[in-house]
Amino acid sequence: MWRGRGMPRPYVRDSAMDGADTGSRTVEEVKDRILAHERCGVMVIGGSDTGKTTLIEQLADLLAASSAVAIVDADMGQSHIGPPTTIAWGLVKEQFPGWDNVDAADYYFVGATSPYKHVLPTVVGAKLICDAARSAAPYMIVDTTGLITGSVGCALKWGKIDAVQPDMVLAVQKAYELESILIPYAHMSAPLIVRIESPDVVVSKSVDQRTAYRERMFARYFAGSSVIELSAEKVSIRCTETASRPRQPHLLNRLVSLRNQVNMDIALGIVVEEDARGNSFLVRTPLKTVQNVSTIVMGDLCISPDGKQLEA
Repeated sequence: MWRGRGMPRPYVRDSAMDGADTGSRTVEEVKDRILAHERCGVMVIGGSDTGKTTLIEQLADLLAASSAVAIVDADMGQSHIGPPTTIAWGLVKEQFPGWDNVDAADYYFVGATSPYKHVLPTVVGAKLICDAARSAAPYMIVDTTGLITGSVGCALKWGKIDAVQPDMVLAVQKAYELESILIPYAHMSAPLIVRIESPDVVVSKSVDQRTAYRERMFARYFAGSSVIELSAEKVSIRCTETASRPRQPHLLNRLVSLRNQVNMDIALGIVVEEDARGNSFLVRTPLKTVQNVSTIVMGDLCISPDGKQLEA
């Protein structure tokens, strides 16, 4: 049974959605095109600081006036739904309430804030979370990371498009920087490629600003957390991308995810201590009970409870 989330309901494809739209469209035009269909999945791609987030806010607000909208946040470095290092989704009804008011209905732990060395878990997470989101709402909007260049950027976006199979891809670009990603879909019947010109004025974020944002998000997530003990006899241990588990002292302050018996992420944690024989772990987490924890998934980051990244 698929991750215990229930089988997704596929979106209905329509001949009017097929092909490529070579002209640049407005948000209103895109909204009307989506609402012409009973169900529609939309993926937004673009580089950093191109206005993707603002576009998603506007589109979600317009669509929510007509029906429920599931927003999938697959930008694990600048997460708006769920904590950083995760791909998460939330439901919006009637209007877009602001990111702070969109609760994460489910998430998948990628284990890093960049997909660069984590293409496989990023694509897997996007697929699983999008399947869950599309089963809950007739319309779905998927945000993605700003990694669009080079072989990794192309492979990542192709993998997401092929795995998620959106009906429409909104390509937000300043010039022609997305064309290397879009060209392979030029002669396909799906997805529909809609190009949207990036606004002339977009607020750019520096590396320091992006780091500070992640720290705030982590700090908010772990606020009010407590330390629980997990027995190595009762939980399994795995990593996200690397082949082997990190060893002491590298486990200290390691960001982890706690998964239940049906392989669903239920909470993040920070390893506080592992006993010398490896029989148990002390983990700081918002989770109040260890009853449903069956697996500890080790991520790449080491952080403090106030969200600051530490040396691994």
